[in-house]
Amino acid sequence: MKQNDEAEPKRRFGSLPTILAILFYGMFLPLAILLSAVPDAWFTVGGYEDLGEREFVASQVSLRVSRSARRHEATKKRTVIYRATDGSGLEFKMQYSAQVFAERDVENRVTVQRHVYAVLEKSSYPNFFFHQFKMQFVPPGTDFQSHLNTLHNEVLFAHRLSLTYSAVYVAVVLLRRRARKKRAIISSSQDSTLL
Repeated sequence: MKQNDEAEPKRRFGSLPTILAILFYGMFLPLAILLSAVPDAWFTVGGYEDLGEREFVASQVSLRVSRSARRHEATKKRTVIYRATDGSGLEFKMQYSAQVFAERDVENRVTVQRHVYAVLEKSSYPNFFFHQFKMQFVPPGTDFQSHLNTLHNEVLFAHRLSLTYSAVYVAVVLLRRRARKKRAIISSSQDSTLL
């Protein structure tokens, strides 16, 4: 028995799938916790203050490049920052499919109208996570409640996905431990019968 243990080198870190599973668990569990902290009032019209319609102008192009391990090509997100023309400091971002269109709109100083809503109930959680809820910029004529319903469905999907992954991860860990324990008992019983 001792010779087998010495022949098999001990792995310092787990296999790549194990490391990835732990990494994803480390991301999904906190995400589930944060998403459960979103106040329900943020998904109703009554949870927002109506700031009225404002005019925004295309001001700046932002390009973010990210590389994926699976894909060799880079993923580019082209975003145009629209700033309020009234000097209120309000701004929102809009994604574009091509850099040419984004640059053209900024160069031509394209203006758009948006109905602006500000959340009434403030969250004690960090702004980097909940910033998308603080202000809502909706095209005129869009039903704000249906916009919030869509946002709510996206949050529910992410929350359920996070909880499901976390539950599956815990179940797999427990099943593996049970299987290891069973193998250890079988192995020890075989060793005792050999003696």
